[in-house]
Amino acid sequence: NLSGNQNIFDLRVVGGSVEFDHIIDPVIAQTSASVSIDMQPLGNNTFLVARINASSSNLTHNMLSFSTIFANGTAKQGPFFLYTAAGNISAVSAATINSTHFYVAWYDFFIQDELRAIYSMNGTQLRAPTTIDAANLQFYDTCLAVYSNRTGFGWVDSGEGDFDAVWVPNNSTTTAFVGETAINAAMVPTTNRTNIADCMAINSTAAAFVHVNYTGTDNIRYSIRNFAGTAITSEGGLNNALDLNVGTTGSVGVTTLDGNKFAVAWYDGTDQDISMRILWKNATNVSSNIDVNTTAGTGNSIDIATVSNISGFGVGTQNIVVVWYGQASGDIMGATFDTWGNRLANDFVIETSPNSSTLYDEISVIGINPTTNQSLCTDTFAVAYTNSTGSTVFKTYFVNGSTWDGNGCAWRGAVVDTSNPVAEMGTNLADNANRSNSSVTFDLRGYDNALSALALYGNWTGSWIANQT
Repeated sequence: NLSGNQNIFDLRVVGGSVEFDHIIDPVIAQTSASVSIDMQPLGNNTFLVARINASSSNLTHNMLSFSTIFANGTAKQGPFFLYTAAGNISAVSAATINSTHFYVAWYDFFIQDELRAIYSMNGTQLRAPTTIDAANLQFYDTCLAVYSNRTGFGWVDSGEGDFDAVWVPNNSTTTAFVGETAINAAMVPTTNRTNIADCMAINSTAAAFVHVNYTGTDNIRYSIRNFAGTAITSEGGLNNALDLNVGTTGSVGVTTLDGNKFAVAWYDGTDQDISMRILWKNATNVSSNIDVNTTAGTGNSIDIATVSNISGFGVGTQNIVVVWYGQASGDIMGATFDTWGNRLANDFVIETSPNSSTLYDEISVIGINPTTNQSLCTDTFAVAYTNSTGSTVFKTYFVNGSTWDGNGCAWRGAVVDTSNPVAEMGTNLADNANRSNSSVTFDLRGYDNALSALALYGNWTGSWIANQT
């Protein structure tokens, strides 16, 4: 039993020779609930999980740990315990810098401070936890946006009532390139244990920062910032908000697409629904507000991710998955869209009645990291959440909502295509034309998202038969 922590072991064979094709370390059960959880894709069949557990004692006080996990559910490495006292009201974010290192940021409830550090995938600390702020009080959230050679680190500071960020190098130094900058100086947060702020790099020069603004009408705001922290697009007034009144229980998430777009999904506590809007990197609209789900109830946990796409399913090289806790149904739900906002799969159930107390209902979903290009298998994504028995679990899916076993990258889901195929004749003979040629070539064309064959029928002898196809 390797216990998920050992990479080297001794194996002795006596009295013969044996060929070992595969050795599997038994699955490590994530037996505790997660106060906060975040994931990052590492490759076709592996992902990283950073979480703060919900078990507390005089010694542990809600430990921050990370693990690397195979998509089929077996452990690869970890858990590695990074911090032993984050508190029961806390938050964590993770973002890969490259294939070997990642940033982790969290909020410590005991010292009421935000911290960030860099680790290798084998648990080696490359940058010790550092902070730039203090006295953040009780309402919190964190996010990380990796550009190329630096990362934007955002945090909610309820002590000052704002949403702040710094821009730091992706190495072991501790000096920030850009010091504390207010994304929004009057956010006035009022909600815990949910996503009230998020950020993600669009490309190597720009990132989207989004949050719920609780001043006046509770609305969804966004700002585009370059890697020096300068606003490419500032938040502006209410006329620049994505939603003008989401209530005090609103939550929000962001993902980026194809290096030139970003998508924002949010829970609207006033209308009790899930909405999404897709925008270009210059903040002009790709879509208007899209109704993802109109019967979410009073649940307020949501996340959004980008999924690598194959040619022929959806439009563009990437698709979108939105997951949420639907209090009205009591289920964790999901839905998928292409990069223009066209729905690919109707709402599907990820977990029925996952957590009756809804005390720890934070959700995380991943597919591809568009900036580092690390991705799970094409057309797949993974979801993490706390279930009804108080365990943290992971599930994997295809973009059409069918389950993926996490083994291999072959497409196993049925393509859902609701559009009619188009067949047309190109440049051909004129009507009633007479030719004495022994053969005639017709220009037949077909268009569809999933067209496999097209047949031309002719009536040469009194009945219709398929000609060459």
